[in-house]
Amino acid sequence: MNVLLLCGWPWVEHEVSLMSAKNIVQAIDKDKYQIDILYITKEKLRYRIDENQLLANDFNTDKVFSVNLSDPISYGLEKKYDALFPIIHGTRWEDWVIQSLGKILDIPVVGCDILSSAICMDKDVAKRLLRDANLPIVPFVSITKDIIPPFHQVEKKLWVPFFIKPAQSGSSVGVSKVTTPEDYENALNEAFLYDKKVLIEKNIQWVELECAVLGVTDLIVSLPGKIINHTEFYSYHAKYFDGQSVTFELPAHIQQEVKDQIQELSRKVFITLGCSGMARIDFFLSNQWELFINEINTIPGFTNISMYPKLLELMWLSYREILTKLIISAGK
Repeated sequence: MNVLLLCGWPWVEHEVSLMSAKNIVQAIDKDKYQIDILYITKEKLRYRIDENQLLANDFNTDKVFSVNLSDPISYGLEKKYDALFPIIHGTRWEDWVIQSLGKILDIPVVGCDILSSAICMDKDVAKRLLRDANLPIVPFVSITKDIIPPFHQVEKKLWVPFFIKPAQSGSSVGVSKVTTPEDYENALNEAFLYDKKVLIEKNIQWVELECAVLGVTDLIVSLPGKIINHTEFYSYHAKYFDGQSVTFELPAHIQQEVKDQIQELSRKVFITLGCSGMARIDFFLSNQWELFINEINTIPGFTNISMYPKLLELMWLSYREILTKLIISAGK
């Protein structure tokens, strides 16, 4: 089978995408899959590179083949692919564009379809759907630049501290913790850099937990893992670049009843939002033992410290087996 791996893109998670792509090309079962790599630069140029170039960070344009995406029929691709594997993070690609590209080219895409990808990328829409399904979400307020509530009004509704984040972003990009009116103004300015819609969320104190889901109908739902922060919150830098600021407890040392509840809620979230293939569901556990759904990530990272593959390894799946199951599930 021929697999096309997409990585890069001019977004703050560009380097994370490349780290994940390197792990994937090294772990994929090469007896089953012939993998090609489509690399998108920070300048939005598209190149077909080989595995050695990716692993060596050798993106010299003299050594790569440019891919023409102006032709809606061929898209400059020289062969028919059996699966398109996106490992691009951020808006314009993770949200629905890659899935639409797969539809145009008639190539099955690993992961969620167009609708579920768009829904899960927009935290405001996802939370509203989960709330309508009577699933426990973190209390929030959604705002735009047109109507920004004053600090005291938000403080009265959600208490302090609270969090501000872009509605459409990932990996804690643009997320700030707010305790003062000055924090509030700075946090809004930061979040609006990444999206025109911003969420203000209640701070749920105590424990952050994550669960991985793999499959289409016969779902594999992992045991939950625990994020132990040594900083104020699980930031973008902590997730991918600072191995000292966070540690993981795999599986999480919590009551069996809570583990079961997380797995059941993860299954319900996955189904409610129409997900398929893969997703990581993030939770908060309050100091009153209440669970709250935080976010859904439909293209989780595959770096050396990414939680998604680590969680599935708890279910006795090797990295190679995870990738094989994901490719098999593409387009189903």
